[in-house]
Amino acid sequence: MPATRSDQCPVHHSARKAIAFALLASVFISLAQFYFKVGSGGVLPGQPASILAQPQVWWGVLFYLVSLYWTMKAYQWGDLSFVLPIVCLCDVWNVLLGYFVLGEALTVTRLAGTGIILLGILVLTR
Repeated sequence: MPATRSDQCPVHHSARKAIAFALLASVFISLAQFYFKVGSGGVLPGQPASILAQPQVWWGVLFYLVSLYWTMKAYQWGDLSFVLPIVCLCDVWNVLLGYFVLGEALTVTRLAGTGIILLGILVLTR
């Protein structure tokens, strides 16, 4: 029986799984941060417990827990030094969410920083 593609290159198969799970983790981390940002508007000055009354904050907690699951799945299939840079794509997603959803400024400096993050991810995952 001829070998299948995944039989021939198990490391490549593992890397693809690690990448997929790490990408999912990065998206859920970014969603958590987005909901924390939105929920922070309802926190009353001098009343830190008021954060618990914000439903967006609880959505953020839920998304963080989901991201933890996907991060741990990625670690099952890839090395820390390979997975973590991919998870850090959440910084890129945050810039995009900030600009397109929250109307935050997209400055040259922010674009340059995002480019440096992307370049760093490419270097670290090679």
